[in-house]
Order: sequence, then structure tokens, then C-alpha cells
Amino acid sequence: MSNGKLKIAFVRRGYSPSGGAEAYLKRLASGIVDLGHEVRLIATDDWPSNEWNFGPITRLHSNASIGFADELERHRSEIRCDVLMSLERVWRCDVYRAGDGVHQAWLNRRRKFEMPLQRFVRAANPKHQDLIKLEGSLFRQSGAARVIANSEMVKREIIDFYGYSADKIDIVRNGVPLEKYRFDPALRERSRAELKLKSNEIALLFAGSGWERKGLRFAIEAFELCRDRKLRLLVAGRGDQRGYRPKRFFTEEPVRFDGVHGTIVDVPNDSRALAEAIRFWSDESRRGVARSTNAELASRFDISKNIEETVAVLIQLPASKPSSGGSMTKT
Repeated sequence: MSNGKLKIAFVRRGYSPSGGAEAYLKRLASGIVDLGHEVRLIATDDWPSNEWNFGPITRLHSNASIGFADELERHRSEIRCDVLMSLERVWRCDVYRAGDGVHQAWLNRRRKFEMPLQRFVRAANPKHQDLIKLEGSLFRQSGAARVIANSEMVKREIIDFYGYSADKIDIVRNGVPLEKYRFDPALRERSRAELKLKSNEIALLFAGSGWERKGLRFAIEAFELCRDRKLRLLVAGRGDQRGYRPKRFFTEEPVRFDGVHGTIVDVPNDSRALAEAIRFWSDESRRGVARSTNAELASRFDISKNIEETVAVLIQLPASKPSSGGSMTKT
């Protein structure tokens, strides 16, 4: 690090146009460059060059999780940076952002809802064992010098499953580009018209790809438990629609695939608690009060604050590390 400026290398193996991690990383890189720091990306050929205009890209060739982590290790001495921040499970890094949660915790939750044959097939899949090995290296063997989690739940699971030190985990919640998403009554009405929502219908939004991991099945179960024909569940993101349809009560299509501010449900697979929250916020007067206070509360999660908090974590790390000469394939 020179003159207080960091050279930061970000690691992300794959690429999805609708991926939340990819959108997060591009916003973060843009903000960090605006602050005067330098960034580079370490990725596979899946990441399009025109989707990264913040610095050089270093291409690794393995798409498998273990292979990618092994290849990164072989080239570590050639990566000239002050901080290596990974959004991917790897053997070791300066900062690991646990944006994908804790895989071991997800497997444990999943087993409760699988048939014996499904559990057997999943256990035999080497992909899951590879991810567990990498998690163990990052958390149990302290391969990650620090960890950034986006929720208390993820922090708690890292500690409970792997015994990782709580003092080394920073919570930086996902930021929101508020200027882009400010409430616009006219846009709201146009959007409702495009979605063919009637004036008395209440729209619930489930947003996110990877529906199984994000808990869409529990959102639908809670939706059914409400037994309210005015409710419409809008699902945004990529996934297989088969198996995610309400099974009872409805005769038309109620699920569509495309604080005062809300209720936090402590256990994400608690369908009854989700249903109670839906019923509570279905009251029009409560939704009106929520809109009036939403702007102030949302300001706490402005994307600029998210970037500042992340940079604060990065600058805690050693300013420089020895590195040897060498070169890598760049675009």
C-alpha cells in the first residue's frame, strides 16, 4: 500500500447476469475505484470482459470449486495486491465475504425436507463435499484472516459450525442504490397495471435466484396458510418453476414467475411465522404507515455506506505482503 491507497484483488469464479454477488461486486469495485484505490478481478472465462471495466482481469481456467481454489493457490505469489478478497470459497484469503451463506448449515436444513433417496444422492455428490472442505479451510483452519457476513444468522452459523472467532467477523449488510429505487407512486401504478394486478389485490414480492437455497417453498407455504384470495405472490429471479406451485385453495394463478418497515422472521423456514407476518402487513393502514417511514430507514442501507464499511474492513489488514515476480493471463 502506498500513499494510503490499496491494491485489492477480488475473486469470483463464475458469472451470472442476474447474480446478486456479481452486482454487489461491480458496485463495490466502482465505489472503491472512486475512492482512489486500485482493483483487479480474478475469475474464469465465464466473466465477460465488458462486464468489468474497473481494472485488469486475471483468468483462471478451472470451473470446478476445488480446481479453481487449487489454481488460485498455485498463482498466489504472482498476484500483486495488498488485499485478496474472495467472494468464492477458496483455501485461503485475506477477506472472505460469505455472501452464499454457510453450505454445511444449508445442507442440514435441506435434509429435514428430503426423502431418503434424495439425501443419499446429495451425499454422494462430490460438489457438496468439496464446498465443505473449502469452508473448513476458511473457517476451521482460519484460512480467512477476516470474514464479512451480511447477517447475524450467517455470522452465528460460521461460529457454531466451525468455531471461527467472532472477533474476526464483520457484519456489512447488503447495500441498496437508493437513488435508483426511491418510491415512485406513478411507477408503482404502471407496474401494477403491467402485472395485471387488480386494485384490491395485495402483491408480495419474493426476489432472488437459487430458489431452493433462498426458501421459496416456505414463502409459498406461508402464502397458502394465509388463505387470502386477494394475495398475489410475485417471484423474481431464475429457477425451475416445477415444484413451486401452490397445491391447494387457489383456483386461479396466485404465484407469478418473472419494522414499521417490515417483520423479521428469526427462523427462515418457519412458514407459520411468515404467514403471520404476511397477514399483519396485508392491512392497508399498516402499509401506508410503512411507506411514510421507509425512506429514513432505507438510508441506513445506502450503497455508499456499504462501500465505506467494506473498505474499513479491508484497511485493517496488513498494508503489504511480499510477493515474487511472475505473470498471469490477463485480458
